[in-house]
Amino acid sequence: MAGVQCSFERVEKKFVLTHAQAEALMRDLTAGYMAVDQYGQHTIRNLYYDTDDYALIRRSIQRPRYKVKFRLRAYGTPMEDSLIFAELKKKYSGVVYKRRIAVSPDDMRRFLRGETLDGENPQIQRELHRYLSEHPIRPKVFLAYERVALYGLDDPALRVTLDTHLRYRTTRLDCFTDDAGTLICPDDPVILEVKLANAAPLWLARLLSRHKIYMSSFSKYGTCYLNHLARRMPDIRPMAHKRNNEGEIEHGKVFLATYKNGVLESISVDFVESEDFDEFDGSALGKSLFIREEDAKNAILKGRRTL
Repeated sequence: MAGVQCSFERVEKKFVLTHAQAEALMRDLTAGYMAVDQYGQHTIRNLYYDTDDYALIRRSIQRPRYKVKFRLRAYGTPMEDSLIFAELKKKYSGVVYKRRIAVSPDDMRRFLRGETLDGENPQIQRELHRYLSEHPIRPKVFLAYERVALYGLDDPALRVTLDTHLRYRTTRLDCFTDDAGTLICPDDPVILEVKLANAAPLWLARLLSRHKIYMSSFSKYGTCYLNHLARRMPDIRPMAHKRNNEGEIEHGKVFLATYKNGVLESISVDFVESEDFDEFDGSALGKSLFIREEDAKNAILKGRRTL
């Protein structure tokens, strides 16, 4: 879609604020540093895709160096002539890479059926389609919030957003019905995000310090999962076992298995007792990582080692 940025590479910093902190910060930001964008306060609706057992968000909250989310997004109250965004958001070593298309609701339905759309970036369409075809994901969580976005007067690439009234639901999973949902956090905090293409300006660092606002790790979808969805999930993950440095067998749960061209590529295992989280190359299965405890014991007796 002409005029819509479809690729991003930037650093995003997050902060959790009280409403009083947010109001005070807004007064300072708009006193010569930044301005509210043309949309003012508006609703953002997201539809997050995941596996049936929430494998993507479960991996994401373990804070690996590389993580991926796929979502649909609509701004404001969507109409039949509104733009719907399909976004593949990747984060690697703290840098966010976003690839997206922006199309009408009808075209989005066609795209999700696997069709290639005329007039849209074909490379990005291929990337999104490839991801959807290689991962067994479907709509799982609707998540909405109210947003105010600001841009820098001296540097329009500097963006600041403040999100409030974060809410979710697991029914009516589309972007076109109402935006009602249950609050993700009972105290309803304000989530501040600073989006940077370059280093943060000194004046912004001083304002944040003045209001005692400190960087935090906060994921809207991740917090929703931890606060509301995880307790609903039966723990059906297969066990996995390895030998630790002391020669003892550690017991873990397979967190996520990824495949490439139908071949097991990697395995992520959560070793609960040691609070350790390891990623193994697919070839480690049967050599240093074992699904059956008996196989792990036999491997130790034969002197095999872990990765």
